[in-house]
Amino acid sequence: VGLAIGAASAFFAGPQLKIHGPRKMVTFSAFCCGFGAFLAALAIKFTGPWLFFIGYALLGHGIGVAYIAVLITIIQWHPQRKGTIGGIVGVFVGTGGILQTQLVLSILSTGASANQLPHH
Repeated sequence: VGLAIGAASAFFAGPQLKIHGPRKMVTFSAFCCGFGAFLAALAIKFTGPWLFFIGYALLGHGIGVAYIAVLITIIQWHPQRKGTIGGIVGVFVGTGGILQTQLVLSILSTGASANQLPHH
């Protein structure tokens, strides 16, 4: 879900980047990623599959917008090296996904669960 939404939102983020600029686009994508992760975490507590899908769709949207905003901005800074810059950005996005997966797996291997969160 997240990857499909991210790819679709990346398609529409290019024209919006020209209107709003990279700072606003990356700030918006950070909000989408954070709020999407929050909704997905709430879905675990309330066992709502729709809330989980909405959260991951919002997270994917934020990732897609951030990827395009960063890629286009850096390519504008170095237009003579478009391929190299695109490859470097892609490597860092992929590496971030790998590191995030390892971090989540190490947290889950300690036995942490949503039931251990403090309830108010």
